[in-house]
Amino acid sequence: MGVFVLGVDPGRRGGWAVVEVSYGRLGVFEFRCCEAHALPYVEDEWGWVPGSGSGSGRSMILDSGGLEDSFGLVLDRYEDAVGEDRFFVVVERQQEVYGSGFVKGSFASGFNYGLLRGAVLFAFDWEPPAPVVFVASAREWKAGMGVPAEKEGARLLATSLFGGDGFWPRKKDEGMAEAALLAAWRGKFLAQRLWGIGR
Repeated sequence: MGVFVLGVDPGRRGGWAVVEVSYGRLGVFEFRCCEAHALPYVEDEWGWVPGSGSGSGRSMILDSGGLEDSFGLVLDRYEDAVGEDRFFVVVERQQEVYGSGFVKGSFASGFNYGLLRGAVLFAFDWEPPAPVVFVASAREWKAGMGVPAEKEGARLLATSLFGGDGFWPRKKDEGMAEAALLAAWRGKFLAQRLWGIGR
């Protein structure tokens, strides 16, 4: 019996993943990625983001309604773990945006992160039993998991940890790999705290 953690990596190529963390008979943690998906995005038809609809085309915004529906199905699939307080959620904190298009990029990132936060709270922060939601900085969890600095580092580490790249076979799937690693990082900590194991 393990803990289940839904990790969410924000951003245009972000993703979410559910990971089970258990303590094996050999005295080591075991990690299993149950599912991983890309964050859903749609065209900004209403012009919420400044500059949307200009010559560069419409901006893409998070489909918060679709994400809420997906999270609702997650609660159904892991109903037993939720009821037994063995299901948790961790979201990476949005980082600052620098470089060209700073103002528009910052607004779009902040706007989408707000939609993401609303979808998470709407789906998971209701009356008990409801999963506890955590927030973590990228620097904190990546250091804790030992994510290599190179561009493909997260995807390669996730492939090694979970025994395959079935959920993130392409370079652009890195967000799903990072979501799974984030969930694994938090899951190990929670398993140690809840059951006093692996210390």
